[in-house]
Amino acid sequence: MGFFIKNKEIAKESVSPVKVSMANNPNFIEFESEPLPPDTADDVYFEVYMEILNNAYIKTIIWNKYKNISPFTITEVATGKKFGFRGLDIGESYTGTDTTFEMAFNWGGIKPKWSEQQMGRAVADCIANRDYFKERYNTNLVLKKENPANPEEVTGIFVHIKAKVPGNDYCLDFHTDGYNDVKFFKTTDIREKAQTIFGIVGNGYHYRAGSSPSIYDNISKFTVVEKKTGIRHIFRATSNPSETSTTENLFYTGPISSSGVPQWGPGQAADTFFACLQQNTFLKDNFHLSIAIGGPILEDGRYPYKSIYLTPRGFTDDYAFTIEPDSTLWNTFVHVFGNPKDPVPQQTPQEDKRLEIVLTVTGKGLDSDKKNVTEFNLVETNSGTIHTFRGTMEPKEMNSSTFYLGAKGGDDYPSWSLQEIANSLKECLLRNSYLKSNFDISLPFQTDMSGNLGMGTAIRIVSKGFGQKYNFTIKPKDNALYSHFLDVKPISEISASTDAISQGYSEIEIQMDMYKDTGIFLGEDPTNNGVPGTFVTTLSKAYLDAPVWFDLNAVKPVKYSDTFLTAADWCDTGTVQDYRFIGKRLINDEQFYTNDVFYMSDVLYTITGYDRNLEANDLTDYIYDVMANNTIRPLTRQPELPHIAGQAQYFNFLLSDKYHHQAANGCTIGIRYELLTQSGTLITRVTAHEQSCKDLAIANTIRLDIDSLLALHSNTGIVKVCLTRDGQVVSSPQIYNILPSHLYAVRDFAFLNSLGGWSTFNFSESSQTDFKSSGKTFNRTQQPRYTTSSVMEGVQYKSAEETFTVQTMAIRHELADWLKEMSVSPAVYEVATGRYIVVDDLTIKHSTKDTQVRVDMKYHYSDTYNSEAKS
Repeated sequence: MGFFIKNKEIAKESVSPVKVSMANNPNFIEFESEPLPPDTADDVYFEVYMEILNNAYIKTIIWNKYKNISPFTITEVATGKKFGFRGLDIGESYTGTDTTFEMAFNWGGIKPKWSEQQMGRAVADCIANRDYFKERYNTNLVLKKENPANPEEVTGIFVHIKAKVPGNDYCLDFHTDGYNDVKFFKTTDIREKAQTIFGIVGNGYHYRAGSSPSIYDNISKFTVVEKKTGIRHIFRATSNPSETSTTENLFYTGPISSSGVPQWGPGQAADTFFACLQQNTFLKDNFHLSIAIGGPILEDGRYPYKSIYLTPRGFTDDYAFTIEPDSTLWNTFVHVFGNPKDPVPQQTPQEDKRLEIVLTVTGKGLDSDKKNVTEFNLVETNSGTIHTFRGTMEPKEMNSSTFYLGAKGGDDYPSWSLQEIANSLKECLLRNSYLKSNFDISLPFQTDMSGNLGMGTAIRIVSKGFGQKYNFTIKPKDNALYSHFLDVKPISEISASTDAISQGYSEIEIQMDMYKDTGIFLGEDPTNNGVPGTFVTTLSKAYLDAPVWFDLNAVKPVKYSDTFLTAADWCDTGTVQDYRFIGKRLINDEQFYTNDVFYMSDVLYTITGYDRNLEANDLTDYIYDVMANNTIRPLTRQPELPHIAGQAQYFNFLLSDKYHHQAANGCTIGIRYELLTQSGTLITRVTAHEQSCKDLAIANTIRLDIDSLLALHSNTGIVKVCLTRDGQVVSSPQIYNILPSHLYAVRDFAFLNSLGGWSTFNFSESSQTDFKSSGKTFNRTQQPRYTTSSVMEGVQYKSAEETFTVQTMAIRHELADWLKEMSVSPAVYEVATGRYIVVDDLTIKHSTKDTQVRVDMKYHYSDTYNSEAKS
């Protein structure tokens, strides 16, 4: 999985905590693929290839009958879920169930008529259409074509299954019975896991020979040592059942009889030993543990009574350990197979490799019988396209695939030197569009015996890029070509790309599915409901081994709610939208097709906020985390404002709650009012508006009740407002300086501030209304029966323009600069009427000479007079 930061999405890094960013600021997802270093090997996706070997029916020896060998079982290692699949038997009707795949059979004879390729398609479709696999794995049919001369020839049929997310939790095991060792398919897991097997061969005790009475020594003690940390875990059997409940890693293996003989056998001891291993933190967190009867064969030909299997969840040193037995007789209790001392082979980061070939002209193109042996084919590995080249001694035959050898000499051999022929061949290769576009072709100089510099005979071909597109083979038409005309030396036999996204293919498209409304609350586990959300759209871009980015803002609407205008208590601000992104890789090559998921994002939360494009786009400081119980800042950039009785004021904050949808009750969120005199002396503290956090949204708004407190405490000069949790303050304060209501009018406006919360400001000075109308009239001819009320000039239509201008009191520069947010806000409301307004002009201009400034705002309502009636 990847993680979201401001400008980039790197598909192979670990997931970072969920964050909230501003929707109107640049939000990008960038996919950049790099070779995986050894320490991230655990992020490899599980992949398996099922090679279809037969068409599901095998001819038996007896009576020449055919046996159905198609049934197989897929087991998901992490969950133990088993899924059976099979082809239909002869005479069985197809029901369309998701556990069977249809097969065709020649009813009139004994021979199946479906090919292995048709069976592969049936198997792939059957697995892909099962809901469980569809959610977790991508399943495709892959046809292998190895004969460039015949691109249609299929030499291998594979069902390719790949997990949609990395990790061992999506590892699959396959089982098929076959008939007389003939299998329907064979599997190839691209990840070989270092599995450890504890084969239980004893009960943990060993008889001390010659002892009387009988004495059995406890030989079960051993230590598991973590390779990465060196932490040691000691395990030991005990015959005292009470010790297993008080001492770590002690497992009960049955009582000792009065005669000193252990009474439990290896099978019973294996069960309690397995239960003990399951309780160990290191083993249960890092390994899948299972137990089964029997196990791998021992050196002496015996089998264990039971075997315990430890399959690591990954491939790094986190999953490596060593075993140190305490007794040399320990192997009479447990026999260990495949101890993963180092499950990760020593790796070095791979580098992209270019194809590099040298063609050296060694002859003039004729063999000893003077036969032209210059013709050769260059076959593209990716598409199978064949390019044929040949030499000629006839100038009129020269073209993009025929090069000149020189005129025929007196001995019937070409007259040109090897250097001249090499240059002619180089020029011919450069005329080929495939080679010219994808390869650098040169003819290096060389020095002769005397040290003189001259033209060489070795043509150097180096690919311009990496991967399948840049691979080709050279096939001579005549086997004598190499000895009589051309020597081909591959310095690098293939062009390989370690790009984890393109996988060496050239025609790659990255498709990014966008979902919203995931149902995941901020802070919750993004995988806890298994639903990606509501599909929005798919964005796609071509991938050419270079980073590609998607601009998420192009498909994000401006989102907010106006319920705050009338809400009596806490309400959803309505400005937060959650998204999830799923990246798919589309490879549509002639020999390979896949549209697999290679990236699933965390849940990204955006808020309808705005700022300068290059400013930080992370609102972590404004998010109250229930688990962390941190101190936050209110969702505003202006924490100190003037207040006049009658004016609306709002408090906003963001909430993160890990268990929002799980616990029945939670903490209580409220508001603390702190009233002070003008000099700062405390008058009183009041906590109000308390509500369970389970009933809150991610972005929350409340209208503050300052005026009722002012009515009780008339000497209040300053009010500080903070967020509380269970009565304790968890935010910095919003500060309101109280101004006398008889000096200032209340004409306040609410607007969506730059952080996605609702703020208000009062324009308390003069106000002005400009109203004007315009229209179009028409004239009528005077009729005989006219009166003074007759219409001579009538109104065809009228339209009205209404503009309001309001002015602030003298305010400090910081407040004036903050009002820039109001000017660019997408949503502004006149509080007194609740009307949505459009700000026409809010010019802010001040200089260092000014100590305070007044700001004028012109606006109009979004609706107008409905008077435009056209005749």
